[in-house]
Amino acid sequence: MNREPGRSSVSTRDRIIREATLLFARKGIDGTRIADIEAAVGLAVGTGSFHRHFRNKDELLTAVVHDATTGLGLPTLDVNASEAGLATRIEDAIAVLQEQSTLLALVSRLQIERPELAKALHAGFRGWVTPSGDARDDRAAVITTAVVGYVVTWQTFGHHPGGLDPATFSAELAAMAEPPADG
Repeated sequence: MNREPGRSSVSTRDRIIREATLLFARKGIDGTRIADIEAAVGLAVGTGSFHRHFRNKDELLTAVVHDATTGLGLPTLDVNASEAGLATRIEDAIAVLQEQSTLLALVSRLQIERPELAKALHAGFRGWVTPSGDARDDRAAVITTAVVGYVVTWQTFGHHPGGLDPATFSAELAAMAEPPADG
């Protein structure tokens, strides 16, 4: 199918999700009107264009969360991997999350305005860590919390937490996550 010059190859539905994510993060879910989303996407405001893709803003918000949890591109972190392998994957995850500042801002908004969806997004974050079989998923939860906390702190204050660059943080976290030797 040939597109008109200047037309995006991204579907309207995907453009709505992308722009809504930005608006929800910046203005909040309740502070963002459907008309705001239509205008940001370039749809004719008030003509029902939005409703051809989503019944309402809540359905769109569910799609935003689903898209975020499936499209992060986070490397799978196997807590049973070697220390060096785990450190590399943690550093890769930090890089991906650092690029997702809008998503992390949205998480804060969701926690306040739609806590049930914040839980779904949190489950998506936890899903990228493969838990160890011997310690429930305590180590996976600690790694997830530490990595997200590191990135949020970095974004909030504008410097590496504790003065640790991502490589050093990743190596130290991987070393702490190493299971105790059988003894």
